[in-house]
Amino acid sequence: MAEMSNQDKLATEILPEKLAAACLRIQKAMQTRFRAYLRPGERLRVQIEREQEFVYAQMIVDLPDGSYHLDVEAAVVAQDQAFEITQFLSTDLRIEYAFEFLRGELHDYFRGNRVERFHSDWRIYPFEGTQIRFRGRLTQPGVERLADALLGEQDDE
Repeated sequence: MAEMSNQDKLATEILPEKLAAACLRIQKAMQTRFRAYLRPGERLRVQIEREQEFVYAQMIVDLPDGSYHLDVEAAVVAQDQAFEITQFLSTDLRIEYAFEFLRGELHDYFRGNRVERFHSDWRIYPFEGTQIRFRGRLTQPGVERLADALLGEQDDE
C-alpha cells in the first residue's frame, strides 16, 4: 500500500473518516481531470471543511519550490441560500457544488493560457440554483521571500 503524505495523514486525523475519504477521492479525480494542464512538478491538492452553516472547498496548484501557488476557494454558506434551497441542500450536495464550481473556474483558467482573472475578496456567484462564494489568488511565495530577504539586507546596510 502506498504511504500517505503528511497532509493526507493530517486530513485523516482532523476530518471525519467519510470527509477525509471524499477529499482524497476528489483530489484524485481533479488530478486526473487536469493532468494535461499541469506543468512538470506542479501538484494539485484539495481540502474540505464542513460546518453546520457552511461547506468550504479549496483547490491548490503549486510548485514545491514556491515559485508558483494558485489557491482557489469556494464556500456554500447556508445564510446565502434561499429558504427553499436549504431544504434539499445536503452537506454532500454542497461539497459537490463547491468543487464543481472550482473545477469550472480552474478549467477556464487553464484554457485561457493561465491568464489570472481571480479576486482576493469573497464574491457571490449563482451556480446550479445556489449561491457560491468564491475567491482566488495567484502568488509566488518563493519570490516574495527572496524579495523580503533582499529588502531586509538593504535595510541593514
